[in-house]
Order: sequence, then structure tokens, then C-alpha cells
Amino acid sequence: MKNTIKGKYMEDDRQIINEALKNESFNRLIQEMDSRATISIEYNHPVLAYEFEQTISSETLKCQFVVFESKDGKTRLRYDKAIVGDKANSVVSGKTIVQENNKNVLKGLAIINGEKHWMEDQFKDALDDIPDLEDDQTLEPQGESEDVEAMARFCLYDFPEFYNHCGPDCGDGLPLGGGTPINGLDTCCRAHDRCWREFGEGDCECDAILVGCAIDYIDTYPTNASAVIGWFGNVNNC
Repeated sequence: MKNTIKGKYMEDDRQIINEALKNESFNRLIQEMDSRATISIEYNHPVLAYEFEQTISSETLKCQFVVFESKDGKTRLRYDKAIVGDKANSVVSGKTIVQENNKNVLKGLAIINGEKHWMEDQFKDALDDIPDLEDDQTLEPQGESEDVEAMARFCLYDFPEFYNHCGPDCGDGLPLGGGTPINGLDTCCRAHDRCWREFGEGDCECDAILVGCAIDYIDTYPTNASAVIGWFGNVNNC
């Protein structure tokens, strides 16, 4: 089944901004990133605040995220919030361009369940552009407008391709998808499927690795990566 995540830009972003600025992990993120590159960010004016709902395995995942960027465009911080039923979690992440040995290098940090995960990409000298997202201000909660059971099995979709490994019942040996991953995020999902097969479905370490992998793609695939992060970033019984 095709699944295109639909959401909307948040007309009132004050609550999500306040939640981010009061979040302990987000403040740790600011300190850690500022220690590597002095950053100047106007937190009352994020470059993006977005929300969506997605039915996964007959449950509704509600996601919101807000993105802040420095004035020079070299540092970007993000706060992701996800709710499934009575469970809620947040994941914070940041990327910055620093100069090392006369060369610009991308440094990144995510804080997942209190653990810091650093990343580095010596082949990137600028942050990726954030693509335009679906904006449906009349969007209704999926539970009211969709056949929940029909939406429980699907592969995620990025025009013009289906994912082969991201989504419930999507992947090698499963009813949907399978085969060569279509992009980096899909590769993360395939590795996660293999991790579950080796260590058991629901293994929390596998889930944490997936979240860390998906964070690398939050600029390129903002909603699909957010859905993966939201579902497995401590919401999925970890």
C-alpha cells in the first residue's frame, strides 16, 4: 500500500518552542553544540514547525517537530516530539559546520534516551536544504478520516518511489516491499529488520541504532525520518 505522510505547518508554534527550550536534553544539545561552534539562534523564530499523524500497526503516531537555525546558516537544531496512546518521547539533534585543517566538516549530535550519539561527515561542507512539505491546514486526525486497519500495513513513500524496508510489514520476506533500498533511510530500516531477526523483535538496542541512523536523514526526508524516530525512539516499549 502507498503511504504518503500528510501534515501541516504549525500556525501556532509557541507551545512546541517552549517545550523544546524547557527540555533538559535540548539544553544539553545547545551546550554541546555551542562548545564546538559559537551559535547565534533566535529561538522565537524557528525555520520550521510541523505536525502530522500516522497510523502504524493500528495505533496513531502523533508527531511534532521544530527546527531552529543559526543566522549564518551553519548550525541547525531540531526537537522531535512523538505520542502513541499514553506514551510520549522526545529526541533532540543538531548539526553544525566547523572548520578543521582548513576544511569545512559537518558535525552532528543526537541525544536519545539520555545517551549522546556523535556523527561526522568530512564530505559535507554545508547543511542540506529542507524540502517543502505537505501543508493541509484542513487535515483531520487519521482515526476519524481513514480506515485504520487498512493503514496498518504499508511501505512509506517518497515521490516517485515506495520504500522497500520502512513501514509495518514492509521488507525482505514480508508481505510488502523487499529488495534494494531506495535511499539511505531505507537502508537504515533494512539494517533494523536484520537486527530484529538476530536479536528478537522489539530489541531496544536495535531500535536505538535505527533512530541514530534515521537522524542522519531528517533534513532530506523530514516527515518519513520523523515517523521512524517517533515510533522507535522509546515509544515502542523501550
